Amino acid sequence: MNSKFMTLSTEKQNRIINAAMKEFVRKGYEHASTNEMVKGAGISKGLLFHYFNNKQELFLSLYDYGVETVMGLFYGRIDLEEKDFFIRFRQIQQVRWELLMQYPELFEFLNAAYIETASDIRPHIEQRNKGLTQEAFGKVLAGFDRSKFKEGLDIDKAINIIVWTFHGFVKDKMKLTSAIQMNSDDYVHMVKEADEYIDMFRQSFYK
Repeated sequence: MNSKFMTLSTEKQNRIINAAMKEFVRKGYEHASTNEMVKGAGISKGLLFHYFNNKQELFLSLYDYGVETVMGLFYGRIDLEEKDFFIRFRQIQQVRWELLMQYPELFEFLNAAYIETASDIRPHIEQRNKGLTQEAFGKVLAGFDRSKFKEGLDIDKAINIIVWTFHGFVKDKMKLTSAIQMNSDDYVHMVKEADEYIDMFRQSFYK
């Protein structure tokens, strides 16, 4: 977020962020109404555009804020001293589910932004996403014990298969129920199913 916006109280920042994210998720970038955003945030339209020059800047600022927030929480909760790949990978998934339950609006917005097709937004999102997944997983999965994997296995390709599988897993789950609508039962079932995939990969790739 820009420095002007950060001078606001945390309470007012959150009201604006939540109202704007909610509107973008509901209607998409092109149809989202800044009138509805300021109504939901309880501020004037002039105040919104005092901090963000236009809707595009607001959307991209929210995206940067969301990514920075999620990655900061990830790095703070993963035990990088754990050398077993699958134990650490399960930690990553556990943190992902916990954050999804704690910050559903944020995850809904990031998912919506990821598939946004508006011509004045898509190139900027793609540029931001270039290498982001690889970089993020590279940091939290660095330094694991490769000796546990089967002889002759291309470990990097195996890890790619695992990461791609879980990317698709989360994507499919979000098609069935939104993060905002997800309840504790959904969470329990999702964690159980994810653990089953992790166990299957462990049996397939470890000695």
